[in-house]
Amino acid sequence: MWKNSNLIFELIKSDLKTKYKNSLLGFLWIIFEPLFLMLIIYTVFSKFIRFNMQNYPLFILSGTILWRFFVNTTNQSLQLFQRNKDLILKVKIERMILPFSLVLSNLIMVFFEYAIYIGIYFIVKKSIPLTSIIFFPYIIIFSLFLFGLSTILSTFYVFIKDLKAGWEIFAQGLFFLCPIFYPYEIVPYNLIQFYMINPVAVFIMGMQDILFYSNIPDPTVTINSLLFSLIFSLIGYVVFIVNEDRMVKSL
Repeated sequence: MWKNSNLIFELIKSDLKTKYKNSLLGFLWIIFEPLFLMLIIYTVFSKFIRFNMQNYPLFILSGTILWRFFVNTTNQSLQLFQRNKDLILKVKIERMILPFSLVLSNLIMVFFEYAIYIGIYFIVKKSIPLTSIIFFPYIIIFSLFLFGLSTILSTFYVFIKDLKAGWEIFAQGLFFLCPIFYPYEIVPYNLIQFYMINPVAVFIMGMQDILFYSNIPDPTVTINSLLFSLIFSLIGYVVFIVNEDRMVKSL
């Protein structure tokens, strides 16, 4: 992968330029998008549904950013090989570079968004979470999970075009099964075991522990996060290797 570092860099640069190419505000949307979503959730659950929690906007933002990383990356991955058809067919490249560079591109955006979060956290609490240092390895673990999942989605989409609509519906439902606008402590005890098999919920819980509660994630959350990262990375690799030739012929 590293021998193609120049190509990866060019793909990331192209992706970042394309995202806000015709936008008036450009990269300022990095700030506005998560803040706008946070504002909507905060208004609904603190004003109308009356969900009370100290520093609730910070709680929402800590999970919202990771959720957007997940949704943006997976949605963009669906048509990834289709969009880069000419590159795949005409240039001899290591094709797994494409999902890898996509995850890296979105990871760069996420670093900016969490930098904004830390700034808001400092303004509100007059301090920085002591566990912030854990953020970096944890977000890398999540990125590996996303790399595996994105590889799976982009490969299968070549054969199953309905996957895009199905995934979007699935992601909408998954949003409510993640502790973004509510703390996971309110989940009924008899449902916790099922809740913990949701990878995105587990990673969001871990990130909230690190950046909102300033705690080291619970051992169960840490172990599950590592397992999900490993399992999805391996499955993504196997799915791609098994289907690569057939996928290229189908493009």
